[in-house]
Amino acid sequence: MPESGGFPVAYYAILISVTDVPGGVQAERRITIAAEGAQRPACVAESIVRYLG
Repeated sequence: MPESGGFPVAYYAILISVTDVPGGVQAERRITIAAEGAQRPACVAESIVRYLG
């Protein structure tokens, strides 16, 4: 859904899970970007990140 410019946006992430993996942990999160006044979020994405060390 294209968004018109000039509207304030809000970004938030929800941590879905954290799992042990060999050498570290894996985190899964849902990221939502919403434009003020819009009926639906501009973007919803899920991200998987591994933190090793």
